[in-house]
Amino acid sequence: MADPVYGRALKPGSLAQLASFTRGWNDQMAQFLLPLAKQDYFFKFYDFDEDTINSDWTVNNAGGAAISSFAASTSLEYGQLTGSTGTANDATAAIAISYDGIFFDAARNPGMLVRLKLDAVSNFYLEATWSDAPTATDAASWDDEDTPTQASNGQTDVTSIVIDTAETNKSAQLITVGTTDTITAAAMSTATTTAGDPLAAGVFSTLLLQCGANKSYANIDGKVSSEARLAVGMDTGIKLTPQILVVARSATAVVCTIDYIALWCNRE
Repeated sequence: MADPVYGRALKPGSLAQLASFTRGWNDQMAQFLLPLAKQDYFFKFYDFDEDTINSDWTVNNAGGAAISSFAASTSLEYGQLTGSTGTANDATAAIAISYDGIFFDAARNPGMLVRLKLDAVSNFYLEATWSDAPTATDAASWDDEDTPTQASNGQTDVTSIVIDTAETNKSAQLITVGTTDTITAAAMSTATTTAGDPLAAGVFSTLLLQCGANKSYANIDGKVSSEARLAVGMDTGIKLTPQILVVARSATAVVCTIDYIALWCNRE
């Protein structure tokens, strides 16, 4: 029998092809294989196993004392990035990594999954964000998380997972705002006064942020106890990009290590 030919299938590498041998497009197997349906989905997985950071990404820092931007490691297991906020104990103790492509649209349901860890979880600010282009990539999108307030960073449409140990609510929150919407927030876990909830020092966690025109979803470590949903989202027709930001909230540096980042969206 002759070897199969990829191009002989109807719509090869598509959702239709997946649905033809699974129990429909919403089957668990089809969901698992969706990254292979290149005709219908954009999907990029960055494992950072190169000697230098993939050129699709830009790193930045706010210039504080003893700060170091995210950089690729040639010694950490299976490819990792690491950076330190330094010891400035102010807004200059910030490190960020942002995607160069500003071409996503909330209408196409962009999403991000990042696996990261912090060496200390007592005093830090962390956000994983989708937004239109910020004025500064090394500055926070939000000023206040107890009563969510948007920072003046040139953004109109923002959806973020935020943890800020300087706030009364130190648990993770899902916060979103659109050009035509007011700021809306949802706790991702029961509000506590424990710094770093729900992260543990030196332990990897996965943060998932799924956006849409009329929905926002976030999850940490795949736990039902650490997720949130909002029935609002960012406006469509606004060009979006993802970013991860870490800021020290004390004079003790916070080292952040990123294992991988996955990005995706629908093509139509």
